[in-house]
Amino acid sequence: MRLTPEIIRICRKALGWTQGKLARLANVSCPLLGSIEREERALLPHTESRIRKALPLTDEEISDLVRVNRTILTKKED
Repeated sequence: MRLTPEIIRICRKALGWTQGKLARLANVSCPLLGSIEREERALLPHTESRIRKALPLTDEEISDLVRVNRTILTKKED
């Protein structure tokens, strides 16, 4: 599964991880991760790969998290 800044943020928060923890596990800097999540920096393929390997979730679990998150956000708007 391809990651996006939104998906990274959803997964990280669902795991209860700080940006610092995910950054350490993915071997990227915390400022870089924050910039990616805020969409201030591009998510380059090598960085995406590191982050994906650090997330202990299957593609199916990630899809489920994203779906649930979007459902909740839609209900908040109603």
